[in-house]
Amino acid sequence: MPVLADIIKPGLDVVFVGTSVGERSAREAHYYSDPCNSFYRDVRAGGITGRLLGPEEDERLLEHGIGLTDLARDVVSSDDRALSESNYDRDRLEELIRVNMPRAVCFNGKRAYEAWAGSEAANWGLQKSRTVGGVAIFVVPSTSGRVRADRKFGGRTRREWFRVLKAWLDGEVRGEADASLRIV
Repeated sequence: MPVLADIIKPGLDVVFVGTSVGERSAREAHYYSDPCNSFYRDVRAGGITGRLLGPEEDERLLEHGIGLTDLARDVVSSDDRALSESNYDRDRLEELIRVNMPRAVCFNGKRAYEAWAGSEAANWGLQKSRTVGGVAIFVVPSTSGRVRADRKFGGRTRREWFRVLKAWLDGEVRGEADASLRIV
């Protein structure tokens, strides 16, 4: 049994993929429930949602074109290093994306991407050489509380990468062109 149900429907703008449900999220039965996790603040600051939502409103993300899922569906872990290869269900994720066809899949952290791809991400942002079932892939820095908000990843903060994702979704940037833009 999955710890949390996928929050997804056909035709979304983006489906965020984490590694696994954290302990607090499992207890509260809502994605990204730990107050140290900045997911909801980052999607708002990135302009992806029109207002700040809380974990108890995770299902309302669908109204904003956002879906949520995890690679490891039947395990609770607040530490990705505690997960093993057997915890990840790559085929399930790929089928979920093929059936629902969002515009983009965004891995919440390089560890989530690497667990799916079996290799390192080429960079932050758009992964030009890979898709999930034909859907574009983005990688943003993890929203975990263990990751400092002001830390730079490829020259940008986490929130700046969320703004790059929003700009791509809005058609304002294409491919690697985002690297030369000043999206802040």
